[in-house]
Amino acid sequence: MPQTNRSVDTAYFTTLVGREAACRLMTRAGLLDEAGSPPTQLDMVTFWRLCAENIHACDDESHGVAKVPVPRGSLTMLFTAAAQGDDLDEALQRFADAAHLVRKECVVSVSRGHDTTRFTVAPAEPADLRAEIYAECFLIVA
Repeated sequence: MPQTNRSVDTAYFTTLVGREAACRLMTRAGLLDEAGSPPTQLDMVTFWRLCAENIHACDDESHGVAKVPVPRGSLTMLFTAAAQGDDLDEALQRFADAAHLVRKECVVSVSRGHDTTRFTVAPAEPADLRAEIYAECFLIVA
């Protein structure tokens, strides 16, 4: 993801959801210029809104990255599991444990060191750029 916190390359979004879906979503959002070209950058609000619209359009929280579509609401299940923790460490562990059951497109883990806790989300298929972008977005949302 670009270093700026205000925008993201449109190519990042296009890679995540696929060219056809990206064009369809950006057309519906009125983002194409007179020549039919998309903007080079998307502000973060627009990026996340387009991601949400894609999830609803394809009924898959993984944007097609998972081998089997991830039903809408599964992320809410992970948050509900985390909410059962008594502290942040336990909440992260519960989130990761639930993710092992519900989210096969990425690997969620928690590791602890001296005075540190590391929460990691990695793609199940690390050589796939699309899966890597998805894992990064999933981590931001989590």
